[in-house]
Amino acid sequence: MRFHVRVLQWIMIFIMETNAFYPNSLVPFLSDGDYTHESITEFGISRVIQELRNQAGRSFPVPHNRGFVPKFSLDEIMMSINNVHKNYKNDPMWHFNNEQIVEANEKLKHYRRIVLDVLQSPNPDFSEARKYFGFCLHLLQSFYSNTNWVELNGQALYRDLGLPGKQLLPISPTEKSTCIACSTEEDIDGCADNLIDNGDLLTSGYRSDIDSNDQTGSQIAPRFGKCGHSESLFRTTQKLTVVNGGINKETTNPQLSPHFRLHNSAASAAIDHTSFFLIDKQNGIIKDIGQRKLELLLGLIKEETLVFIIDTSPGMSTEVEALDKFIQSVSRSSSPASYKFVLATVGKDVENIDINYFSTVFEMRKAVSKILFDTQPYCDKPILEAINMVSKVVPKLSNVYIFTDSVPSARNEESPDLEAKKLVMNFYLKETLSRQRRSAFSVPISFSQIASSSGGQIYTGISSLNLLNIGSSLDPEVTIVKLDFPGGFGGFSTLSVPADSTITKLIIKIDGISALPTSRIKDQNGNLLYAGANGQTNITESDFGTVTLMEIVNPTPGLYFIEKIINTYWKVEVRAVSELDFSAQLMMSDANSYALTEIEGRPTVGENVTVIVTVSLPENVTSVSDLVLLNSKGTTLTNSKLQKYSGHKQGVYYCNVIIPPEDFQIAIDGEDGQATQFRRLHTKLISPVLIKLDIHPFPNPLYTGRNFIIQYTVTNLGAGLTEILTSIRDSQHFAVSPFNKTHQLAAGANITDMFVLHGGATPGITTSVTITAEPLTSGNSNFQYSIFSLTTEDPSNKTPDTTPPDCNVTKVIGSCSGVTQCDCNMTVVTTKLEIFDIGEGIKTISYGGSGGNGVNFTHKPFIAGLELSQGTVIAKLVADCCRASEDITLTDWTSTSTCTVPVNPSWTPGPCTTTPPPTTTTGPTTDSSTSVTTDSSTSNAGTTSVGSSNGQTGGGSVTSTLSVTQTGSNAAASQSGSVYPTSGSSVVTTTVTSVSSSSNSNGSENGLSTTWKIVIATSATAISVAALFTGGILLRKKFTSVSPN
Repeated sequence: MRFHVRVLQWIMIFIMETNAFYPNSLVPFLSDGDYTHESITEFGISRVIQELRNQAGRSFPVPHNRGFVPKFSLDEIMMSINNVHKNYKNDPMWHFNNEQIVEANEKLKHYRRIVLDVLQSPNPDFSEARKYFGFCLHLLQSFYSNTNWVELNGQALYRDLGLPGKQLLPISPTEKSTCIACSTEEDIDGCADNLIDNGDLLTSGYRSDIDSNDQTGSQIAPRFGKCGHSESLFRTTQKLTVVNGGINKETTNPQLSPHFRLHNSAASAAIDHTSFFLIDKQNGIIKDIGQRKLELLLGLIKEETLVFIIDTSPGMSTEVEALDKFIQSVSRSSSPASYKFVLATVGKDVENIDINYFSTVFEMRKAVSKILFDTQPYCDKPILEAINMVSKVVPKLSNVYIFTDSVPSARNEESPDLEAKKLVMNFYLKETLSRQRRSAFSVPISFSQIASSSGGQIYTGISSLNLLNIGSSLDPEVTIVKLDFPGGFGGFSTLSVPADSTITKLIIKIDGISALPTSRIKDQNGNLLYAGANGQTNITESDFGTVTLMEIVNPTPGLYFIEKIINTYWKVEVRAVSELDFSAQLMMSDANSYALTEIEGRPTVGENVTVIVTVSLPENVTSVSDLVLLNSKGTTLTNSKLQKYSGHKQGVYYCNVIIPPEDFQIAIDGEDGQATQFRRLHTKLISPVLIKLDIHPFPNPLYTGRNFIIQYTVTNLGAGLTEILTSIRDSQHFAVSPFNKTHQLAAGANITDMFVLHGGATPGITTSVTITAEPLTSGNSNFQYSIFSLTTEDPSNKTPDTTPPDCNVTKVIGSCSGVTQCDCNMTVVTTKLEIFDIGEGIKTISYGGSGGNGVNFTHKPFIAGLELSQGTVIAKLVADCCRASEDITLTDWTSTSTCTVPVNPSWTPGPCTTTPPPTTTTGPTTDSSTSVTTDSSTSNAGTTSVGSSNGQTGGGSVTSTLSVTQTGSNAAASQSGSVYPTSGSSVVTTTVTSVSSSSNSNGSENGLSTTWKIVIATSATAISVAALFTGGILLRKKFTSVSPN
């Protein structure tokens, strides 16, 4: 029974083991009090925010409240930390495991330097800086969980960690034992004192799934050895014994963390160091970047880019004043923000699209006042092309405002940037004089699709922008209902709309499609609502075209009802001004590392995803109960119960959903602080796809002047054969041709391929890379994509790569067994190899050619920089047996190694020794030739070999009366099975020679010299001739005696 318990415990540890603090609180087996990278990061940044507010005379109402960390910046930091867990789970340098403390510290220094480089650039990319900041936090927080620092120093932070010019404490030598075997199976504190007292030497735990070659649990367990990460006994590939037990402090569970009682101390030190990294007066990055950039990094000041796309048609020339007012209004915000501006003007064609950037609202307004408008109208304008061009160059989360009175020209290829960057597209459509009949005016379908897919709005039906209610368009609007209200038989005639206590204005918009709708709107008490002299003073109504609009200021909380008088088809949208909103993230959980990362690209049909919901005003919410998926018409597809995100800040919920096969929107239901029902809807349409695109982890950074391999796997999740086009582009044009690749994939099939970038000459340059996978048989709407950024780094600043390239023999065809110096060139061996590099990737593969014509070496093409995790180079060496081995030279960027390929290991160079010097005089040519041919082809053919033991010919050049040696073209005849010399290829003498390795071997075994063999053979021949002669005479006599004659 005890054995089974132990095995069960080992299995649980194997399944649940991680490599540092767990990444997030959704790990199912964590206790409520367990710290994670997520909570440590939030608490650490909260302390920094508190310190900054204290300096400004403001203080936290609740000390170290996690709720004060801005969500958008925390999301980017945590995405980086989770990606480390997911992509580099088995790399000890990312986690301070396996006593690679110096290497991990160098990595921490390196990324700290990159954070500073990005933030100190003239136009810093704060999203990119947060990515590298996340790398730093993962490293420094892992130090306290995985090393013995806390055991030596308690929860004190290690101030020299990750700082340039600082020397670490000495690391335990490889040969020194650091732990005594222990177990928490019977005593949860059984490993409390398993560390050996080695003074101030630093050590860390080894993990079997990172570095092991065999389990040794069935052997006699050693008592002393290296510390494990958790409880397991094994030997490393360096033959180091790791004893049972461990020293990690990542949880409060003794089965997962042998030093579980130090979990809080390790977390406390990690929180302190997170703050120290940012705000310490001597060593924090605030010293190098200043307070404002630190606030921008943490999201305390939100950097926003406001993008204006303005049509230059003549009808828009009268709207400059209205545009100026709009720009002033939209750039005012009650929250601290740093604004940048982009202005794109759209002329008659693509060549007349002009994009400019401005850093102040004054510069932007001045540029608008100087716009040159067209002198004549055009039938259509490249508005869609302008949207695509802008989406490629503006930052993530930008708000885009499009002003036009033109019809868009034919739609071009959809850009994935609009969706990937989460750009919100708002259209302001003005009717021109040519469109005086409002009933004839309709919003272009392409505009509606872009607005709905981005979560933006369309404002239309106006003859002048001055008449547009700019205030309502800029207030914090939320959507409650957006659906098709069907008509005819079976259609419902009443629609209920919940209005909660946080709403200050309710906006009900009904589009009758073909005619102005006839409707009635009632409150929760059944009272008819209407404006006018006899109506309610807080209600305004307006009609234009087929649309009617009602606005209710400070509505009474409760349900409102929209009733149809005529049962026709409507489109209904209800928006409200309210601070209560939500954000939703579609996340994927990695089963191996428990990392939770946001889905890259579009979700795939049938995928099981985790949806994280964050409510903006949690103090005004009693409950958030349901997550609802609706289709584009507002019909409910699925309804899932939300759960509170345990251990997280207030107002965060989650659930799991299966991605439906059609476009969908996300809504949440709940009750506000007064127990009134509320609903919030995100109108952004999410389009699932049937293509899965996985970008493999990058083993190395993008170094200047070097290739960077991007390996990807594309999978066809559709039902039939699909031709898929994969493409790459990047903002700095680092991509190397080919930029497009086509793959034919059957249903469920996948293929792995790669694209290549080549880093430019300057470090610190960030390029945005877009990879798309598009089914050529289904149109552009079903494409999948992945967008990520890379920053060039100077390779001279990295930790030197000490691992040279290597090779493995995978297959050998042929054998050199039995060959000699005389026939070695007639036998070849084919050796197949895999060549690989674990460090920076293979740079060159070369063969010096010393083997001459006897060697042929080839290898498959490869991209310089190919690392083992991305693949190996297949090579082939074909060599004859006249050599022991051949050397292939391999290089990476820092070292050169030799791949020695064995051919004939027992080979000893030397002359052909089986041919003795001539001993007799040459006889008559003609007679001897006839004699030799007859003898060698008959009586000697079975005993004198003309080839090697494996069927190939020897290499001699002399023939005799007892053997035939081939040269030149005769060798081919021998290999085809002939034992006869070809014309002109043999010389007949009385010299006797053995050219067969098998014959020579037999002669040696009999102990007879060549001379004696010649004598014996000659005597035997003479005796045979004599016997035949005598037998003939006797036979003749016998026949004579019996014959009648």
